[in-house]
Amino acid sequence: MIDKVLEWAWAGVGALASVAWRMLTGRLDALEKHVAEVDERQTSEMNRQRDNISKLFDKLEQHAQRSEDRHRELLTALHAGLAGKADR
Repeated sequence: MIDKVLEWAWAGVGALASVAWRMLTGRLDALEKHVAEVDERQTSEMNRQRDNISKLFDKLEQHAQRSEDRHRELLTALHAGLAGKADR
């Protein structure tokens, strides 16, 4: 009699494990979908920020080049002006 009860009990435990497995699999699928969506949004945001940073560095390089050009012009003008005064 106890053997029969144990056989049926194992069947119940197996059925319960099957139901739990199905529920957890559904939750894991939903979690994987959510993680993929979040990853896609974060990747998009990171690419946007990289583009913005790239633009900032490009502007910084342009500013540095203009500053260097102005500096050369100023030194050339000073040198030409001082050379003219030295000739007098």
